[in-house]
Amino acid sequence: MEAASVRAIPSRIAAGLTRRLVRGGAALGIDLRVLEDGQFSRLLAAEWASLIGDFALLPVIPFAVFELGGSATQTALVFGVEFLAGSLLVLFGGIAGDRYARRSVMIGADLVRFAAQILLAALFLAGVASIWWLVLVQVVLGCGSAFFRPALQGLIPQTVDAGVLRAANALRGVAIWLGATIGPAVGGAFLLLGDPGWAFALNGLTFGVSALFLGSLRPLPGGKAEEPTPVLDDLREGWGAFRSRAWLWGVVVAFAVINALVFAPYFTLGPERIDSESAWTAILAARGVGAVLGCVWVLRWHPQRPLLVGCWAVALWIPINVATALAGPMALLLPAALLSGLGLAVFGAFWETSLQGHPPPDQVSRLASYDWLGGMGLLPIGYACAAAAAATMGAGTGLMVGAVILAVVTARLVTAKSIRELPPPPAAT
Repeated sequence: MEAASVRAIPSRIAAGLTRRLVRGGAALGIDLRVLEDGQFSRLLAAEWASLIGDFALLPVIPFAVFELGGSATQTALVFGVEFLAGSLLVLFGGIAGDRYARRSVMIGADLVRFAAQILLAALFLAGVASIWWLVLVQVVLGCGSAFFRPALQGLIPQTVDAGVLRAANALRGVAIWLGATIGPAVGGAFLLLGDPGWAFALNGLTFGVSALFLGSLRPLPGGKAEEPTPVLDDLREGWGAFRSRAWLWGVVVAFAVINALVFAPYFTLGPERIDSESAWTAILAARGVGAVLGCVWVLRWHPQRPLLVGCWAVALWIPINVATALAGPMALLLPAALLSGLGLAVFGAFWETSLQGHPPPDQVSRLASYDWLGGMGLLPIGYACAAAAAATMGAGTGLMVGAVILAVVTARLVTAKSIRELPPPPAAT
């Protein structure tokens, strides 16, 4: 097969999927015409491919560690080093996304992660893998994500018109939540093959598929400095751009608190209060359904103050904290879980649209890196706080405290002048 024919495969696949999705959306009264922009549909396919692989590893890694003779502590190490590596490099990933062609940065990150996962798969299948090989590969994955994610945030506005940026982010939300639902099931299915190496091979292939779709992109110009400046200058400029936007740093600081003191404790203390694997699984599934519904809602909604609406929507998480703290019946827990997912999805779509649409295009990747670092940086402290809460006040009280914290932080967000007055991004609807 000629090279040109191989390069055309992602385009043909994306075009066929797009036609089916647009027709299906029209039948449901949902406008999915943003997918008719071939550039965005390829970017969405690339992101979704890598997401499926990432989520597929969630149930696989613990069993891979156990197969190698490791413990739960070493499982935590394997998960933790990926996050640590990403946190250390994400600001530099943001610089790369604003300094160089974003598509090239993302393809490079995909290829590095592809090679690392295929190597790990080969080691497992050959029976010569070790815990330290697994740790090393997780470090590589974290480094790749640190460059991929900020560049992605900057590339999205280069693939769609400003007027459909909100719809594009809503559709990305649908893809992310479907990936979070489908991925673990795929990983579990590969575990049935008897060797986690096959799951690592699958994840490697998804990075390869992502790189193929990205290679077929022809984005609008942006994200490439004409005269690259010293790295420290780029860091200072990015920090100045972040600090000068009160609405931006206000949300990032708020979510640093929420992630650490609400979300991390919920996923740590929640299973203890529910005390049923099937019930906990149903709650997580309901949250995913709510998130998809929230993304669909955003596709049909055009508020005058989208970020303000998104911040109000965060409060929809409060009922699930209260219901779980009370160990309520499933008739109460499932609707509360659905609301929690819906609220997060609405916030996410409006937040990312604001982040991508308001700042100058040559700053988006750096600002996205500050968003990622600020929002996730306190998670280790959050897990420690959850353990302390369980030991001192009990899971139920700890979850109630989380609900109060969320109410206070949300109230602060929705009363902030910079958020209340922030309009939609220019030309966005």
